[in-house]
Amino acid sequence: TMNLIIGDYDLPRHNVLLISCIDLRLSDELAAFMDADNLTNRYDHLVLAGTSIGVFQTKPQDLSASWLITLKSHVKISVDLHEPHDIYLVEHRNCGAYKAFLDDFDDTDEENEKDEHTRWAAKLKLLLEQWWVEFDPKDKHGKAIPLHVHGFLMDLRGDVEVLNLGNQTKQSSQSKTTAAKKTRKTKGA
Repeated sequence: TMNLIIGDYDLPRHNVLLISCIDLRLSDELAAFMDADNLTNRYDHLVLAGTSIGVFQTKPQDLSASWLITLKSHVKISVDLHEPHDIYLVEHRNCGAYKAFLDDFDDTDEENEKDEHTRWAAKLKLLLEQWWVEFDPKDKHGKAIPLHVHGFLMDLRGDVEVLNLGNQTKQSSQSKTTAAKKTRKTKGA
């Protein structure tokens, strides 16, 4: 089957850091999505229950702070080793972690579900931007490495929708022509 990517974003030209959920139902679909963006063997993959909300969750309280520290350490080593310029935050529908971490989370209302994923992914984007300034990453030539954070919401069939996290770059005018349809068909798993 063909997976769809709905929305516009600049395709990365360098290595990527992927942050996604632990959900085992979407492993193949996630790999297919990354392959469709020409990122086969060009990304580091960090996994947290709930993706973005996993960083900020407070249940269980004795472990929650360690998730944030662990993510920051792993982002730093990814930057040091592989110089990613883009970070993909891939959320997904019907996420059990959102149900576990948010007492009133309702994924039966798709717009509400999307809004919650967007809210937490935007919060993580801001945190990653703060860390980036702190890390002050440079490439092998001493040039500053820019950061581009992209948010996505994957459904259980592997179709992906771009999340508006604020301040996302627009596509170049050359690629806007192909993206004008707002929907791209890509290779399936």
